[in-house]
Amino acid sequence: GLPEEHMRRACEWVCYMKSGSPDPKSLIRPEHWKPLRRAARPDDSGDDGSPQYGTGVDWNEFHTHTEWNQTD
Repeated sequence: GLPEEHMRRACEWVCYMKSGSPDPKSLIRPEHWKPLRRAARPDDSGDDGSPQYGTGVDWNEFHTHTEWNQTD
C-alpha cells in the first residue's frame, strides 16, 4: 500500500469530495504549480532485463477465477 501520510491525505480527499460543496481548485496552493524536482536515482540495481517483482501485469490481479459449468 501507500505510506501512512499518503493514506491519510487520500482519506481526507475522499471525505472532502463527498462533502456538501467541494471545491478542489481551492486546495491548490502556489507551491503546487512549480513542484521541486527530485534527482533521478542512479540505476545500480544490476538489472539484467528480466521482469522483477511488481513490474509486470498479471492477469490474476484483475479477476477472480470462477469455474464455468456448461449445461448444454
